[in-house]
Amino acid sequence: MITHGLRTAWRGIWRTRASSALAVALIASAIGLNTAIFAICDAILLRKLPVPSPDRLVRINGISGNTFYPVPYGMVQRLRERTDLFAGVSGWSDTPQPVEAGGQTAVALLVRADSEIHRVMGARARIGRLLEKTDRGPVAVISSQFWRERLNGDPQVLGRTVRSGEHVFTIVGVMPEEFSGMNANVSWDVTVPLDPFVEGAKSQDAKARLPLDTVARLRDGVAPEAVRRELQAMWPRLVAESLPPGTSVEEWRAAWGRTVRVESASHGLFFWRDAYRGPLALLLGMAGLVLLIVSSNVAAVLLVRGLNRQRELAIRAALGAGRSRLVLMAISESLLLALAGAALGLPLARWITVRGVGFLPMGNVPFHYRVGVDARALAFAAVLSLLTGLACGLLPALRTTRITLADAIRNGGTLSPRVGAARCVLVALQVALSALLLTTSLWFAATLAGVSAAPLGFRPEGVLAVSVQGKPPDFASGPEYFDELLRRLRILPGVERASLANQSPMQFAIYGEMGEASLPGGTTVAAEPHCVFPDYFATLGAPLFEGRDFQPRDERATVINEQLRRRLFGAQSAAGRIVRLTSGHRTTEAQVVGVVADVKYTSPREAAVPAFYLACLAQWTPREAGRAGMAIAIRGAGAGLDRAVRQEIDRLGRQYVVRSAPLSAWVGQRILRERMLALLSSVFGAVTLAVAALGLYGMVAFAAASRRREIAIRIALGAPRNRVAQLVFREILLVLAGGLAVGLGAAAFGAKVIASYLFGLRPADPSIPVLAAALLAVTATVAAVVPVRRATSLDPTAVLRAE
Repeated sequence: MITHGLRTAWRGIWRTRASSALAVALIASAIGLNTAIFAICDAILLRKLPVPSPDRLVRINGISGNTFYPVPYGMVQRLRERTDLFAGVSGWSDTPQPVEAGGQTAVALLVRADSEIHRVMGARARIGRLLEKTDRGPVAVISSQFWRERLNGDPQVLGRTVRSGEHVFTIVGVMPEEFSGMNANVSWDVTVPLDPFVEGAKSQDAKARLPLDTVARLRDGVAPEAVRRELQAMWPRLVAESLPPGTSVEEWRAAWGRTVRVESASHGLFFWRDAYRGPLALLLGMAGLVLLIVSSNVAAVLLVRGLNRQRELAIRAALGAGRSRLVLMAISESLLLALAGAALGLPLARWITVRGVGFLPMGNVPFHYRVGVDARALAFAAVLSLLTGLACGLLPALRTTRITLADAIRNGGTLSPRVGAARCVLVALQVALSALLLTTSLWFAATLAGVSAAPLGFRPEGVLAVSVQGKPPDFASGPEYFDELLRRLRILPGVERASLANQSPMQFAIYGEMGEASLPGGTTVAAEPHCVFPDYFATLGAPLFEGRDFQPRDERATVINEQLRRRLFGAQSAAGRIVRLTSGHRTTEAQVVGVVADVKYTSPREAAVPAFYLACLAQWTPREAGRAGMAIAIRGAGAGLDRAVRQEIDRLGRQYVVRSAPLSAWVGQRILRERMLALLSSVFGAVTLAVAALGLYGMVAFAAASRRREIAIRIALGAPRNRVAQLVFREILLVLAGGLAVGLGAAAFGAKVIASYLFGLRPADPSIPVLAAALLAVTATVAAVVPVRRATSLDPTAVLRAE
């Protein structure tokens, strides 16, 4: 019976090839969008680590306020003694840095880990072995990605070496492709023990101070909440017991957190997960609405197609076919359409997924996300196609199979008004959902425009931003080194200016340090501390409103931003005033030599905050300057500038480039979320607008066809054709008004949900919903023109003769 039903359904699809092809295309677009968004959501939000019992893994951090701290290795060792709570505790520290492998040096993610790390995670090796408890020497475990890309997948890889700075490591194992470490979507390229990096007579004390991201595996039967309560109770004692000589308890607690946070590590660590959780869930919901709109449109098409076959169905029923068989035959057609749509939607899903990864931030580590249409996404697409087939076919099947042969002969093939009402309801649903999605997409598009136009306090165009890190071993780098570096960079072809700072604007999503600024005996203001080299503000294109930039060898000088000037001095001049500045544990008094624009450091969305700038070399010792991470800003243009800058840094041999890109690209990284929401929601809005237009066109055509006799009689009796057009238009206006009322009402409610993602907009502002309603009204008018023109151009004689 199933085979016969499928053959019959295929014949029905083939007879109506044009409408079937349109239905398949609509379903393919909807399933492709949903599958792509699900694949990204799955990789970022849903997928757990591929290790045994990932739900037993927890992450442990110190915490003060909203700031998280790593755990010193000495505390990790003490936590490991709590065998009543943990089956294992370990930790790691990861840094992108140059690693030489296969004769070539390139930046890789080097992970210094406690040797218990792989046992605690529950990892298994692809080749060789992983780190073991007894490992203290220079051995390394590499990821499959590193093995494949840097060592050409050499099957004899065990025993080969990799080098980082002065350290040479022998490869003892390769991680599996699907799992290389605790960082979700970023491979641990090279994992080595902690010990080779801890040297000297005080190595054990130095090792105890090492800050580590900490993971623990809970003992079976121990609840995470119980562990959380126990650790919070014992945290003060842990801090006191691990206190190093010469350090106060208050300083130690400030360094590692005043209390502890225990959270699930089953999904791995991903810095951007919380920032993208809401937007991705929102996009998945919007994609689901697109699918619902498409399903209602296809259902309306199948409803009309079933009505055209009602005499055939009635004859089958008269010959003994039960209603369940007729319903199954009708649903088979929608299932075939849905499966065909899913098959065509998968290439679209892969294409969207590849490009969708571009909306995920890379931060300062240029590595790859493992996102794609995998088996889980394929299973999602299969279930979605089945549900879509049922959603498209069930209502038409139940409605069109409820007919007898006598009814079919009596109706003579005319279309039932009740069916027309059902179609109107489906089209009104499409209009409502389209209004909701279109309004949302316009909100996000306006947000992107607002964020893109927000003042930054500097001109990123034409600036190359280069993030560098000191090479191990830590060279002492004094003024002579930086003078030579800047001299070499400034004479490169096309370079106008060059300078350095501790951090470039938009380099990171969070500026982690806060300091204080105050007048002697006056109010204290929380402010961001920055350090820069001379000519930095001119290089960035940040205007000075008062005073001057730093000069070489400035020591007790500071430049403050406009926000801090207003907070400290009101409308008075700041130049020449003495302020007390606290950065870290250091407090200095400095003279204000200039006031600069409010430079935004983390996002164009952020409000400007008070900030002060000090001379870097007055803050750093030569050893600190040698190992510090910093940012080079170069204003200029020219082919090969990036390569030339890298070559000069390499020739000096003290630093390596972590990442370089136009500063405008770094700004773009900070608004990726807004760009993702605007672009994808606009795609959803365009698709739903097109589907709504098809639904409205079909509804008007259906209404005109079902009233052909009435229209012909009215025209024959002398009714003006414009009155006939109004008669046909009246129905679409009612459907449009009802759909808009529901859709815009839902949008008003939804505005409260997405308010935190908007920028420069008030959700209560009616301009965006009015624009969405106007677009839908124009769409409805355009969709109705052709069927209305056909209806008003009927030849009444021909129609009545045919009747």
